[in-house]
Amino acid sequence: MGETAEVLGVSERQGWRLLAAYRKEGAAALAHGNRGRVPWNATPVAMRQQVVVMVQECYRGINHTHLAELLAQREGIVLSRSTVRRFLRSRSAQPATQTTAAPPMPAPTHATGGDAATTGWQPPLLAGGAGARAHPASGGG
Repeated sequence: MGETAEVLGVSERQGWRLLAAYRKEGAAALAHGNRGRVPWNATPVAMRQQVVVMVQECYRGINHTHLAELLAQREGIVLSRSTVRRFLRSRSAQPATQTTAAPPMPAPTHATGGDAATTGWQPPLLAGGAGARAHPASGGG
């Protein structure tokens, strides 16, 4: 039983308890006793739906932290910022505060209309100042 308990990540004593329960009730005895029950601290589904509707109708465009504060002050619904965020993300739509991403910027081009790969254009070397290095062929240094 020692090796089995170690593989299961339980003590040897707990391993014996699990084995006895398995022999008595079968595989169902190994499932957690609260399986299938609603957690005691779960927010009611009706409140979740109410918050989502309020966001769509009254509180559009407000960030999650400010929304949680407004819900507490104006509506008497006290929820954490993370709970508000989870409600809004679970409604299968993006939160009202999230905007679509800007399109990617095109690759920079030289004034001649081509890019460095096609024109061979290189930026000029800095003559002194930040980032300037002495070129070995120039004799500076």
